Amino acid sequence: RILRRAVRYGRQKLDAPDGFFSRLAAVVAEQAGDDFPEVRARLDTVQAVLAEEEEGFGAMLARGIKELDKRADALAAAGETTVDGSTAFFLYDSMGFPLDLTQLMAREKGLVVDVEGFEAEMRAQRERSAAAARMAKGGGGKALDLQAEQTAALADLGVEATDDSAKYAAADAAGDAGRGPLLGGCTVKAIYDGARFLGPGEAADASAGSLAVVLDKTCFYAEAGGQVGDSGVLEGEADGDGDGTAWRFEVADTQAYAGFVVHVGAVTA
Repeated sequence: RILRRAVRYGRQKLDAPDGFFSRLAAVVAEQAGDDFPEVRARLDTVQAVLAEEEEGFGAMLARGIKELDKRADALAAAGETTVDGSTAFFLYDSMGFPLDLTQLMAREKGLVVDVEGFEAEMRAQRERSAAAARMAKGGGGKALDLQAEQTAALADLGVEATDDSAKYAAADAAGDAGRGPLLGGCTVKAIYDGARFLGPGEAADASAGSLAVVLDKTCFYAEAGGQVGDSGVLEGEADGDGDGTAWRFEVADTQAYAGFVVHVGAVTA
């Protein structure tokens, strides 16, 4: 939360360049390293973590500022001064804005945030998350949880980190027939059955309950920063040339592990 507030202030108020915050770690290590030797000893790790977080939040920051500005203008036109809870939750859920950041930005515009409404949206989200977790255990199977050795196995198989850039376009697009946006041309790179990633040519047991599918690219949001992972549908054909057996995979939850976006669910057709 502190990092995101700092990144927002630096970008919006100081016109700081991309990546400015992670570069400050070296200055902190130099000036305060005697008092915090772990920062100096692990400077590379600290910078890498900060850079990753800054890059991820920075991708949403401009859109979040634009969204809040648009809603603030609408409130001003209506003579109102309260940012409703659903708006604050949208900024939190879809843009990664902590509530205190939204409150800070609202105060700068002479507005207040409906915190009770936000908390009601959060309670509803937790209920949806619990329901998604129950669905992810479909058929009595275990909920999937990848550890470092499993993600390392993906790298050993030559699977690259998932390209999830389409999720940003998906957030702005209305899908056909209200189903949400579609993304075509994806390739299944790996399937996890709860114990291991299946090797090339190995078939997954669709009756075993939950499976996890890793694609080369996706428009699904993974759970992060309090945001519930997306649910939806993956559809395709076994050989990808239009003549194979059609399949359908119901995604109950979406998680991210070490750069791999994992779609958790069950085969339904």
